[in-house]
Amino acid sequence: MVVVNYTCDAQADFAGLPGTNPGDRGYAADTGAWMVRGPAAWAVVGGGGSPSWGAITGTLSNQADLQGALDGKLGAATKLDQLAAPTDVTTLNATTTAHGLLSKLPGGTTAFLREDGTWQTPAGGSATIASARVTADRTTTSATLAAVTDLAIAIGANETWSFEANINGGCDNTGGSQFSVDVPAGIVSMRAQFRGNTSTAAAASYSVSTVDNGASGTVWNAAAQNRQMRIAGVVVNGSTAGTIQVNFKSVTATQTTTVNANSYLTGRKH
Repeated sequence: MVVVNYTCDAQADFAGLPGTNPGDRGYAADTGAWMVRGPAAWAVVGGGGSPSWGAITGTLSNQADLQGALDGKLGAATKLDQLAAPTDVTTLNATTTAHGLLSKLPGGTTAFLREDGTWQTPAGGSATIASARVTADRTTTSATLAAVTDLAIAIGANETWSFEANINGGCDNTGGSQFSVDVPAGIVSMRAQFRGNTSTAAAASYSVSTVDNGASGTVWNAAAQNRQMRIAGVVVNGSTAGTIQVNFKSVTATQTTTVNANSYLTGRKH
C-alpha cells in the first residue's frame, strides 16, 4: 500500500484522483481519508473519522499486560501497612531538614535514637538500678539472723553494687534487735554502715567490713516501735551470682522484732 500525500500546487500531477470539484482535474480536498488501493484504484480507509479513546472492550483480566500494570498502581486509599515489605535502602529516612522514615532499628535494649538520627548507648547506660519493698509487716522472735522477707535484690557474677536500706520498725522489749546484710558466697569484699535508734532514741552507728553477713550492734532496745535503721554499703561480687539480702533478729529470744511494711532496699550496679 502506498500513501499519496499531495497539495493544491501539485494537483496537475495527480490526474484521476477522486474529488468533489471537476475543475480541479481530480483534486480531492485534503481530508486525509484517501489512500491508493491496488493499481489505479482509490478508496477511503475503513473506520475513518475522529478516533475514540477509552473504549476498551472484552474482559479486562484477559488483557494480561494491562491488568498487571493496573494492579501495580496504588489506590487513593492504600494503607501504609498494605504496601510490600521495605528494603534496606535509606533514601527516604528522616533527616534534620525533612520528615521521613524511621531508620532501621539496631536491635538490643540499651541504644536510644539521637536527634541527629543515629543510635547510641547513653553514657553509663550499662548501669542497673534495682529495688525491693516490704509489702507487709515482718516479725521474728528468733535470736538467729533470718532474712527479712522482700528485702533482697539480685546481683550477677563479678559485678559491683552499692546499696541502701531504710527500715522502720521496733522491738517489743528492751532486748533490742540486730541487722545484717547477706551477700553471695565468694565475694571480693563487702563494706556496710549501720545506723539506728537505741534505747534513748539516739542513733548509734556500726561499721562492718567483712566478706559476708556481719551483724550490726544492738538497736531498738527501748520496747518501742517507730524506730529506724539505715544501712548503706558496697559489694564487690566474685564469680557467683546471688542476692543482697537484709537480715534481722531479736537479741533476746521470744521478744518480737518487727520490720514495718514499706521499708525498702535499693541498689545500683556500677
